[in-house]
Amino acid sequence: MRCPNCGTNNPDLAIVCSRCGFALMAAPMPRPVAAACPRPRGTGGGLSKVGGVGGLLGMVLGGVGLTVGVLAVFAPDLVMGGFMDGLGLRSKVTGSFQASGKLGSWAFAPVQCRSGQRLGFFGVGLLPENVEHVTHEVRVVQMPTGEVNVTVRIPNTDQARIYKTCRILKASLRQTNTSVNDVRGMEGSVEVDCTNDPEGYGFKGRAEFSNCF
Repeated sequence: MRCPNCGTNNPDLAIVCSRCGFALMAAPMPRPVAAACPRPRGTGGGLSKVGGVGGLLGMVLGGVGLTVGVLAVFAPDLVMGGFMDGLGLRSKVTGSFQASGKLGSWAFAPVQCRSGQRLGFFGVGLLPENVEHVTHEVRVVQMPTGEVNVTVRIPNTDQARIYKTCRILKASLRQTNTSVNDVRGMEGSVEVDCTNDPEGYGFKGRAEFSNCF
């Protein structure tokens, strides 16, 4: 997708331009699926069968952390969820957000997160439990310049509101040394108070997150 503002080429499902932060579309974070087992890197490691699901599981312990690849033919979400639980890597999110004004009057308490690497940006997407039909989502995006934007999906629409300057807008985004299917884990926190939005799209809240893949 080509940004109409600066001309930068972005991934097809990107919600904001990776260069200038221009709103491209309110695309849902993709449903978590088990990807093909990556080729082991470094020394050691191996492959073992995942019994009963027709899949393969590869695990490599390397110098930079843990790299895990999963291929599941049947019930990939169930396999992935149970496998992540077993490793203690289930995403964790605490906190909540409130909208007001033109954004509507609603509250959102995300329960899971995804790494922005899936859609070509540095940051995280904070999501509800049901990722097959996402009605609410908050994305925390760090631009190449270091600036942080917060993008909020307007429920039941194909639009999103991007906040760049607010009374409070701060975030801490860190990549971990753990990767799953070549997606680096993210952790951190965000706090936003945009109740003074000049166009009347009020939004505020805070959240902490970890194990975002």
